[in-house]
Amino acid sequence: MTIRPREYPLTRALAGRYRARILALALRVALRASAAGALALALAVAAGAFLAGGTAAAWARLVCFAIFVLAALAWSAAAARRLSLGFDA
Repeated sequence: MTIRPREYPLTRALAGRYRARILALALRVALRASAAGALALALAVAAGAFLAGGTAAAWARLVCFAIFVLAALAWSAAAARRLSLGFDA
């Protein structure tokens, strides 16, 4: 006979609320990161439209865009880690 661990009445309800909170937090952080990425893309396109330059300027804009997007991803990961709570199962 296998002995299953006892499940307390509030465990299921709390686990469901915790799962919903984590999902909402992930969505919030992802939306903020995608907004920062969209801003970086808009700035890169605007810089390309208004500033004269050749191939070197285009590569510089691409590198700046990539750095900005990576910084936004790092910021969002740090924010998610800071805002998330632990749940002892």
